[in-house]
Amino acid sequence: GMRTVLNWFQDKIDSTGMPADLEWWNFTDWTKGFQNGIPPGADDGHSANISLQYVYALQNAAEIFDHFGLKDEAGKYIELSKNIQKSILKYCYDDKKGLIAERPEKDVFSQHTNIFGILTNSFEEKDQGEVMDKILSDNDLIKTSIYFRFYLHRAMQKTGRGDKYLEMLQPWKNMLEMGMTTFGETDIDPRSECHAWSASPCFDLLHIVGGIFPAEPSFKSVVIEPNLGRLSKLNIEMPHPKGMIKISYLKRNEILNAEIFLPKGLTGVFKWKGKSYKLKEGSQKLSM
Repeated sequence: GMRTVLNWFQDKIDSTGMPADLEWWNFTDWTKGFQNGIPPGADDGHSANISLQYVYALQNAAEIFDHFGLKDEAGKYIELSKNIQKSILKYCYDDKKGLIAERPEKDVFSQHTNIFGILTNSFEEKDQGEVMDKILSDNDLIKTSIYFRFYLHRAMQKTGRGDKYLEMLQPWKNMLEMGMTTFGETDIDPRSECHAWSASPCFDLLHIVGGIFPAEPSFKSVVIEPNLGRLSKLNIEMPHPKGMIKISYLKRNEILNAEIFLPKGLTGVFKWKGKSYKLKEGSQKLSM
């Protein structure tokens, strides 16, 4: 299945090195600026948005193939992804704005495309923080909806801006104030009032704010790197195949105190302000 989808897009690549003449419904996000959810350039080809999503898929597929010992296929997908990245930057990168446009005409820009520019490392790592700041501050960009904010938050986390996450939750608060008990397809006049694609805060409060995520496949070890933002106190629990991960945070006068419990057989690393601390199974306390 993975090969079939990836190869379908590869067959659509033309002389520009980007997928072109794409069929079907190239949905990306319900947002103003995308007609029927389709980013500019997606239907007639050479969409940086769709191309970067393809690069992202290739990169993730390569990790999976490599994990299962399919080194040659993994290498093929990595090489293909790099070639597409070069084409995207050649045809769609705008030097003046320092951002990737939606299409070679360079007449439309979105948060979406530049988010994937960060997530795929199409931007140099040293430039990603500046790009992220533009994504968050440039009001001329087509904005993400609550669905696509999942990727916005991944990019914020990647560029060290996870502390801003709690400031991004107003659309979800608005839905709660409307009396909704589940999150909708969109945050304004939702067609569906129960849509899983907008439920990302249920995970991200643990993952981004609490900082818990797998350090390797099958969650064999854990990395904990919190982004508490304005919070001074937080207690969280997250299920793990070996048991519950439990953490209590208390921040006072720029000092973070953390009480961490890892289930038997689980070890990991705690990261805070550029420093790393080894974690063992059982209870432990850190003061940083």
